[in-house]
Amino acid sequence: MEKNEFVKSEIGSEAAWRGFSTQTLYIAKRLLTAEDDEQLYPEQVEDLMIMRKGKITYNGTISKLIENAQNHVFCCTLLNEQEFSLFQKKYKVASKIYKAKGIEVRFVSEGIPGIPCESCEPTLEDAYIYSLYAKDDKRHS
Repeated sequence: MEKNEFVKSEIGSEAAWRGFSTQTLYIAKRLLTAEDDEQLYPEQVEDLMIMRKGKITYNGTISKLIENAQNHVFCCTLLNEQEFSLFQKKYKVASKIYKAKGIEVRFVSEGIPGIPCESCEPTLEDAYIYSLYAKDDKRHS
């Protein structure tokens, strides 16, 4: 093959068509189900669709996703990795940061956890974790 030649890929064109079709269906659904006072910007970053195991877990705006996670994100400090390992079996961890006083953990929970912690303002990452796991995982309540 010469330097300036390229190979057509049937797989690539099929994938591009599936992506285009999915995007078109998504935009049509948003337009058909929009509330009267809702403003849609389908080509901007405000729209987001999250899928888990082939199923849509969220379809809407980033700000609404974060709003949905309000009162479901908590912070606590754990003493060591052993405590963190036990903690992780019960709660969905969004992030952990090592600090001098221990491991600072952000996690999501459907209800108020039965451990010493404080409610945190959700970030996009927290909201993403919440949308994927919290609602269908009752072991952390």
